[in-house]
Amino acid sequence: NILKVSYCGPDGCAGFSQEISQDIVSDSKILNPELFARKLIELSSSLLPLKKKPDALTFIVPPENVLLAFHSVSKGETPVQDQLCAEASSKINVPLESLYFTHFKIAPFVYQFIGVDKDYLESLVKVSNLWGVPIRSVVPWVLLLPKTLPDSSPSIFVGNFDDKYIVALSELNGIYFSASYDEEKTEAE
Repeated sequence: NILKVSYCGPDGCAGFSQEISQDIVSDSKILNPELFARKLIELSSSLLPLKKKPDALTFIVPPENVLLAFHSVSKGETPVQDQLCAEASSKINVPLESLYFTHFKIAPFVYQFIGVDKDYLESLVKVSNLWGVPIRSVVPWVLLLPKTLPDSSPSIFVGNFDDKYIVALSELNGIYFSASYDEEKTEAE
């Protein structure tokens, strides 16, 4: 329940964070978009030039609000999009209708699947509309981890962020598994 806001302008970057009440946000689920937008504006106003709005918003999505996987396709008569949707339906434990999702090609016949819960994304859109600032992007932050590496070698990322233990498995500059745990995991686990 911590709102973190950062702003980068011509003079540099700065950021603030503030704990948000449980009646506004529960973990990362926005329960009251109107009050959340007010808190966002309030916290941002100390970073922005007087009476200015940002040009656009970028939301960084925590691992628990995004589904990431690799899906593969084969040559054949079935269109690639149909193969990807069928593979997503068979491998993901939630109905595709409850997600906004996409695939992007990361290697021949291998695609990165990214799915975000519709309710979560729609709450971000409500916040954006209430402030009158468009959304530039919604980025699952674990997808940024492979970008820190000099090459696309397979990697395992393990970290402790905001009292959560995060594990992300990476290959080909994509993430094929990520999970968030409340309790610390051993190296073997």
